[in-house]
Amino acid sequence: MQETLSKISEQITEYWNKFNKEQKIRLGLIALFIVLSLGVAIFITTRPKMVRLFNEELTHSQTAEIKEVLDAANIYNQTNEQGTSIEVKKEDYAKAKMELAMEQVPDSGFTFEDALDNSMGTTETEKKAKLKEAEQQKLAMEISTIEGVESADVHLVIPSDDNFFLTANQEARASVKLNLKNQLTKKQIMGIAHYVAGSVKNLDVKNVRIIDNKGNVLFFDDYDTPGVNMDEQQERKLTAEREIERKVISILGPLFDDVRVTPNLVLNFDQYREKQEVVSSPIEGDKKGLVSYENISTRKASGGATGDEPGLAANDLGTPEYVMGDENRYEAKENQSEIKYELDKKYTELEKSIGSVITDESNISVVVLRDKIYNQEQLENTRGSNDVNALREGESWEEFKYRIKSTPSIINIDNEYPQLHNLVANASGLNVSNVEILGYEVPVFIDKEIIPRSYNEYILLGILFVLIALLAYALIRKAEPMEITEIEPELSVEEMLESSQIIPEELDSIEYNEESEIKKQIDKFVDEKPEAVASLLRNWLSEEWE
Repeated sequence: MQETLSKISEQITEYWNKFNKEQKIRLGLIALFIVLSLGVAIFITTRPKMVRLFNEELTHSQTAEIKEVLDAANIYNQTNEQGTSIEVKKEDYAKAKMELAMEQVPDSGFTFEDALDNSMGTTETEKKAKLKEAEQQKLAMEISTIEGVESADVHLVIPSDDNFFLTANQEARASVKLNLKNQLTKKQIMGIAHYVAGSVKNLDVKNVRIIDNKGNVLFFDDYDTPGVNMDEQQERKLTAEREIERKVISILGPLFDDVRVTPNLVLNFDQYREKQEVVSSPIEGDKKGLVSYENISTRKASGGATGDEPGLAANDLGTPEYVMGDENRYEAKENQSEIKYELDKKYTELEKSIGSVITDESNISVVVLRDKIYNQEQLENTRGSNDVNALREGESWEEFKYRIKSTPSIINIDNEYPQLHNLVANASGLNVSNVEILGYEVPVFIDKEIIPRSYNEYILLGILFVLIALLAYALIRKAEPMEITEIEPELSVEEMLESSQIIPEELDSIEYNEESEIKKQIDKFVDEKPEAVASLLRNWLSEEWE
């Protein structure tokens, strides 16, 4: 191994010694430039790409909080000279955002800390304005956390306490604008109004106004609030429709890319109350029931005596005789019986549910959407096929898009999903005949991927072009004829004799017109063939010696 390295080193040294000083300097500069260019290219391509975490400018306190969280999570970061922005590596951007979200850093908007950060030149009016702005943003941020609210804007009108008499006739007011994701219930809107009133000093709930992003008044003067959200029947209808919509989407969501549900429910708000009382015997098979009280009494009476004949004496005409009892005695007997029975009594009071869905009159419409992918690269490879959705000969990609978009593709629900109507009917609780489902294919076009070149690639291309130009220049210079001094071997006696015969012929070519020209030719000959000149001199000396 060492011998191989030695040979390679000797070859390199021998090759290097072939160049003169100027060529060596030139090659050294080229090599140095190539090394520097490669170093710059490697630095540009391998250095981390930094991205800003927040587009807006941060305060110094916010920057310090963010940097503390990122340093604790071992995320490389750097700040600008002013300390108003912070950057992280592109691959660490998502991780940094999640870490900051977990720590709730920074607090968005104008904070009370910023409001209290006052300089010596801050006036009292400016301090109050900053505190009011901080309070408005705090209320807006907290209202935005309520379910169904996407964002909120709060504007407070707080009377100044500079003039006691004017302040006594003024009341604080608040206006809230809500950007809603879903409809809010009456209780939710009233809760927001009371929350705002309770968060601001001397603010009565009657002075709170709430509107949505469409300009509808949601809260005005406490309970007497106009608008559909304040109607109890409409609120129940919306709640029932929202629940059915949620159930249907949860079932159809995994089957399609998008599901849109529009229920139209008819609710029965008629009030109906019915009371029933059922009496029955606790003894099975007995209609009387249990005896709780029984009283039986008997009374007898008898007696009689011989008395005078009442009235006047009758004519003695003779009367027939009959067999009769004792006319002067009587008997009486009385029986009394009192029995009380205990029976079971069942009282039933029925009240029909208010706001129940009338399934026969309610209906639901469902639109399902399924994505249809059109890949430009694949379609261009299969151009000219008989498929309707194929790219035709001579048809551009933009023309193909327009043709597909102008012809909607309908999904045959009955063939592809025969049980879908029953599925929706069971989920909504409505009749199958009142369920309508339509399906469409939504075209999704995937263009050829055209990756834009970054400035780093242009820099690399420029460096590569310069290197190629330098290499070509070096090759051209190397191809030019060079003056190489050859070292002739030592001549033998026979070779000296031959050369002594040749040299006079070469000397004949020297012109003897002018002495200076002859001298130049001789000097040139001496420079080009010093060994030949030395041999010639030796031959001359040897001849003279002989």
